[in-house]
Amino acid sequence: MVGARATASLALALVLLPVWRPADALSGGAATAPPPPAASAAAAKAELLRACALCDRGFSATPATRTRVRALIDRLAGLADCADATAGLDGEAADGRARPIVGLWQLAYTDAADLAVLSLNPLTIVGAIYQDIRRPPTVINCIELSPRALGAAGPALDTRARLEVTTRAVRRSPTRAGLSFLKVGGRALTLLGAPLPPALAPPPLDLPFPFGRGAPADAAAEAGGAFFDVLFVDEEVLVIRQGAPGGCFVSVRVDDFGA
Repeated sequence: MVGARATASLALALVLLPVWRPADALSGGAATAPPPPAASAAAAKAELLRACALCDRGFSATPATRTRVRALIDRLAGLADCADATAGLDGEAADGRARPIVGLWQLAYTDAADLAVLSLNPLTIVGAIYQDIRRPPTVINCIELSPRALGAAGPALDTRARLEVTTRAVRRSPTRAGLSFLKVGGRALTLLGAPLPPALAPPPLDLPFPFGRGAPADAAAEAGGAFFDVLFVDEEVLVIRQGAPGGCFVSVRVDDFGA
């Protein structure tokens, strides 16, 4: 009888052995639960922003860095949980719904070729770049430029101008927005370290788009022209991918220009 019981106990142990792991003993037998989605997204977001901070918004990124950042973008996009990322972009009433994309966003990284060429200009230095979506459906892309000759002079000789491309957004889906280009403008901000008083500042330059050809404001958006897809958005970070000529943009929410 004792021998039969010992044989049965040994057989049971052999059956259970393949599913027993040392980690189970160390953790009291409970399996380790995966981190909640919010924690995973926060970690992915932090890792992405660290990578962006090391390559001057993508202007000094090597091919290997671009590949790594794109992988981090794809990882964060896979954790997106915003069901209606473009809500409010048409300027419609919120009706109690969140409008996550509405705000002022400062560029942290891009691999878009049309922006990368700006850093190659021998006469200017690219400063802060913003996407202003505070008054939808108007979306204004802003680029601050400084003379390269004064780049090493410091704040005492700060001289900056801001170029602005004004567009009108059209909501195409919960994650896609079409854009109609309206005008290109520019304004002087500072001269030799001092803000320009309105009386002394040159008048803003505004050129209607497409430069007098008279295209309807919404023609591009309705005809499938310029657009961007929202890959991820929350209260801190916006990641979009534009249509032609392509490229991704990672931006962080800020309270105001220069904040």
